[in-house]
Amino acid sequence: MNVFSLAKIAPGNAFALLDIGIKHNFKTMMSLGDFHFNVDDATYQSIQRTLSWRWSEQQRFGQRDMLQYTGKATPSIAFSGEVYTDNQRLTTKIDKMFVGTRPIKELSEIGDSETPQILISGTGDILGYWVVTDFSDTADHFLLAGIPKHQQFTMTIKYYGDNIYNP
Repeated sequence: MNVFSLAKIAPGNAFALLDIGIKHNFKTMMSLGDFHFNVDDATYQSIQRTLSWRWSEQQRFGQRDMLQYTGKATPSIAFSGEVYTDNQRLTTKIDKMFVGTRPIKELSEIGDSETPQILISGTGDILGYWVVTDFSDTADHFLLAGIPKHQQFTMTIKYYGDNIYNP
C-alpha cells in the first residue's frame, strides 16, 4: 500500500504521511519512524534484503531424509551508508550536535527506543513495522575538536509486523 492509495482509504491520516515527502522536498529515500534517509544528510549506499524459508529434515529409516516446510523466517534488511560533515553546516551551539554527526546519533537512538518503527519507502509504500537489531558506525577524516568529517554506518532491521498492536 502506498501513500496515495491510503489517501483514498483514510483521508485524515494521509496528509500526515504525505507531509513526509513535502517536508523533505521529495529527497527522502526511505523513512524509519521519524528518521529520514535522504540524499542530503544520511544516504544509504546499499540495501541488502534477506528472505529465508525453513525446511526441516525428517529422518527416515533406510532412506534419505525428507524435507518438510515449516514456514518463513523473519525478513531483515541491512543498510550501509555514509554521512559527511562539511564546514558550512557546523553549528557553534554547545547544546546541539554538529549537523554532520546528528544522523548517526539519531540512528543509534532508534535502536535504544526499543520500539518498532514504521518503514516507508521514498515512493510512499508502507512496508510495515521494523525493529533495529544491529547498528555500527566508523568515523574517519576528522575536523578540529575531533569532529568526524566522514562517517560510515551499517544497520540491520527485522520485520516486526504490519500492525504494531497485533503483529
